[in-house]
Amino acid sequence: MTSSEPVAAPRLACRPEAPAHLLLPGVRLFDPVLGLDRVADLLVAEGRVAALGDELRPPGGARVVESARGCTVFPGFVDMHTHLRSPGYEYKEDVASASRAAAAGALCR
Repeated sequence: MTSSEPVAAPRLACRPEAPAHLLLPGVRLFDPVLGLDRVADLLVAEGRVAALGDELRPPGGARVVESARGCTVFPGFVDMHTHLRSPGYEYKEDVASASRAAAAGALCR
């Protein structure tokens, strides 16, 4: 690659989009709280689980994500770990900057 070639921008996980209707066929659904561990189809409507089952049909306008087939779908994870670097290293992280980062992360749904 030469310096004159354009570099593709990275795909961002958190980007504003209209709520999607997605069908993920043949995914492993795993939720230990619900005792769920099976392979099925998953329908997501406007960011929420709308249905799960065998051979679901996508509603009009839904995108079928075949590339997810065989992947495992978990409930969301939360990382409760942080280092505020106080006292003495506030230039690395402090309560205000950590709070802003947490708030920004909460906007990524």
